[in-house]
Amino acid sequence: GNYFYVEDRGTVLKDEHGIPFRVIGVKKDITEQKLAQKKLERSEERYRIAAEQTGQIVYDYDRATMLVDWAGAITELTGYTHEEFREFNRDAWIEQLHPEDRKKVMGTIIKSLEKGERFGTEFRLRKKDGNYIHIEDQGVWLKDGEGKPYRAIGVMKDVTGQKLAQKKLLESEERFRVAAEQTGQIVFEHDHINNVLTWSGAITEITGYSIEEFQELDSKMWAEHVHPEDRERVLTELKKSREKDSRFRVEYRFRKKDGGYFYVEDSGVYLRNEEGLIRKAVGVIKDITPIKLAAEKLQKSEERFRIAAEKTGQLLYDFDIRSEQIRWAGAIEDISGYTHEEIHELTTSKLWKEHIHPEDYKKVVAYFANALKTGGSYCQEYRFKRKSGSYIYVEDCGIYLRDKEGRVYRMIGVIKDITERKQGTEELRRSEEKFRIVAEQTGQLVYDYDIPGDKIGWGGAIEELMDYGEEEFKKLSSLEDWKELLHPEDRKRAVDSYNKCLETGEKYREEYRFKRKDGNYLYVENRGVFLKDENGRIYRMLGANKDITQIKHSLEKVRESEEKYRSFIQNFKGIAFRGNMDFTALFMHGSLEEITGYREEDFYPGGLRWDHIIDPEDLQAFLEDAEKLKMVPGATTEMEYRIRKKDGNVCWVHEIVQNISDESGKPVLVQGSIY
Repeated sequence: GNYFYVEDRGTVLKDEHGIPFRVIGVKKDITEQKLAQKKLERSEERYRIAAEQTGQIVYDYDRATMLVDWAGAITELTGYTHEEFREFNRDAWIEQLHPEDRKKVMGTIIKSLEKGERFGTEFRLRKKDGNYIHIEDQGVWLKDGEGKPYRAIGVMKDVTGQKLAQKKLLESEERFRVAAEQTGQIVFEHDHINNVLTWSGAITEITGYSIEEFQELDSKMWAEHVHPEDRERVLTELKKSREKDSRFRVEYRFRKKDGGYFYVEDSGVYLRNEEGLIRKAVGVIKDITPIKLAAEKLQKSEERFRIAAEKTGQLLYDFDIRSEQIRWAGAIEDISGYTHEEIHELTTSKLWKEHIHPEDYKKVVAYFANALKTGGSYCQEYRFKRKSGSYIYVEDCGIYLRDKEGRVYRMIGVIKDITERKQGTEELRRSEEKFRIVAEQTGQLVYDYDIPGDKIGWGGAIEELMDYGEEEFKKLSSLEDWKELLHPEDRKRAVDSYNKCLETGEKYREEYRFKRKDGNYLYVENRGVFLKDENGRIYRMLGANKDITQIKHSLEKVRESEEKYRSFIQNFKGIAFRGNMDFTALFMHGSLEEITGYREEDFYPGGLRWDHIIDPEDLQAFLEDAEKLKMVPGATTEMEYRIRKKDGNVCWVHEIVQNISDESGKPVLVQGSIY
């Protein structure tokens, strides 16, 4: 009662009058051929759907005819219809490559052809609208019976999004690096969980260590570089901050490579997990030695079906909903960790329930249940557990197929590992977070100037330095706005320097007065760097404005103090001096040459000593007073004696001298006046 397929071929015999009188023929069983043809059609359908669902273009290139059979997401990627793109033979495809990439691509293909091996390359492909997309092309040569390559099968994958994300990440990292360097500070990130310290910024400039050397510093070595007198206090203050605060700030002396110390301000913020435990500290170490020294001086004076599936690096599946049978292909082991045999032993329910992350399971089930009702395409992201127990982020996209009655009976899809993309996004977010924190913690005004667009992006201590609200100040975003904030006396010099650096590409460094919202000015040091595009054109400037008002004011007071002293000495008709206890002069100011005929250089260490010019008859009394000054702390002597001038003449002088003692009370210096 069963049916089978037959092919009926025959001929009709006619008599001499042309009238048919007999039929002779054969009936041939072609059931096996028909079934094979149906199986091939199903395979071709799977191949077509898989190619489309991967979001990629699959090709089959015949080397003899130079014809290419294209399939997959042709329109989605290139803008061409399937019919248009299928007109592209090898030469037409080459014409679609970016001119700068053709030589490299052909070199890769020729090299793989010579060896008959797999090949992989990246290039830019021109779309129908004239724009280019970044393509990753991977394929394999098939060989004939003589071992000669005769056919290539492969896939072209759009990696434009990945390239753009990578570029954005690099730009963000570049901003972070430039900001760190331009602040003239050291930026650090301390992973408290793994106790790992990473450093960046003006390391060599501040400490004398190379970047590689400084990266060796762990928390213990850092502590050893803190001055012994400051160490206990600093560790105690940081411990208190970790216990109750989100921010920290401490000042101490830090040892440089040459053994010398400089003053630093160490400030930052603690990032805590959901339990409130510190997971990371991000901050900056700022050299505050100039401020400290200025203060002291004033006091003293910062990676076909089977082949295509494998080459996609993705996991393809074909699920028969009625029988609950699922077929897997592609990068099974790479993505799931299971072998081909192992993954096919897993039931569908076990596979999904035990391999979708518990936090994602409800959301994914609800999504697919809704997609099953509506049919059509679907796409969902979730975390997938590999054989090892670890999770990866995947993107699961595919299509529901309906039978003649409109019932969904099958789903074909692809699972793609997007962990790297997720991590890249997270890394980008973290990098942006670091940049924001650095900008805030530097206590400086950081900027990112888009030169062609004439738009300045401001960040950092806006309110603290400029007295503006953050959104209010960000409206002052043009070069003209910046110029208007410059003090009129400083404007031409600062703008001329900017124009010169813009022309030459040199780093920008200028000091000027900058106008606050309240009308007052603060002194700032502006350090910036110009960035160039692929064609070598300057398109961007990154930098920071550092508040140096305190330093300027301190130096001005010191200058005033020194000016008063110079005025006094110029009008003093005697000699003011300071020396060691052995009569070696440290300085001799005033009317030295008028009184003695000698200049101050004559009395420098290694030269003439004062006791050498005293008259021999008065020398003994002078030495007795000198002995008293050596022995008695706080002693003062006053005497008159004769000296022999440079011209040989003798003159009488009156001398008042007192000694200066060290911390132990021992006299170490003498100072006084002679007239």
